[in-house]
Amino acid sequence: MAKNLLNNYVELNEEDKESFLKLLRKDLGCTNNKKCYKKLEEITIGGDLYFVLDYNEETKELTVCMKDLISKEDMKKYFIDKWYLDSDCDVRYNSDVRNNKYEDSYIYKVLNGAWKEDKLKDVNLVGDVRLLTKEEVESLDDEHRKTDRSRYGFWTMTPYNDMNELKNGEYADVFYVRDDGGLDSGWVYSAFGVRPVITLSTETLD
Repeated sequence: MAKNLLNNYVELNEEDKESFLKLLRKDLGCTNNKKCYKKLEEITIGGDLYFVLDYNEETKELTVCMKDLISKEDMKKYFIDKWYLDSDCDVRYNSDVRNNKYEDSYIYKVLNGAWKEDKLKDVNLVGDVRLLTKEEVESLDDEHRKTDRSRYGFWTMTPYNDMNELKNGEYADVFYVRDDGGLDSGWVYSAFGVRPVITLSTETLD
């Protein structure tokens, strides 16, 4: 059957070939791009392994998550404020114990500063480097929730409580993923791993 299809394709003129390819891409769920990106498909970017979270065919934007935590070597290289770095792989979210906004965190500052400038210098990024949301974690299977180097777990970017409604003595919390893949909450001065999420134009990859 495949051989017959190939023979028929070769005999088509260029206009018919293009029409055939459009129908084929549509049937595969990928009409306007050279490649279809399936959820959880693995891809290497900036020397690190990522997996696909989402592909927007209309805008040709691909959202991917790092397969593992940022390595020990990169943590020591980019997360240089020793107050935040609790171990080789774990870092505190914020020094302001009443602020759990991701854009105000130390992690955001590093990922969208030296780390992005070095690791993603050749990538056509869309928006900021971020972390997984609680909802994205819930949509993943166990294999993709866990990481090989997750000693205590890793941060999400989703606040656990409303920092504007904290009472005296209360701390801001953020959702994190335990080493067993379950969701939990941790104070912002707790230390967990970092797993970047980026969105990029697929034109960079095609």
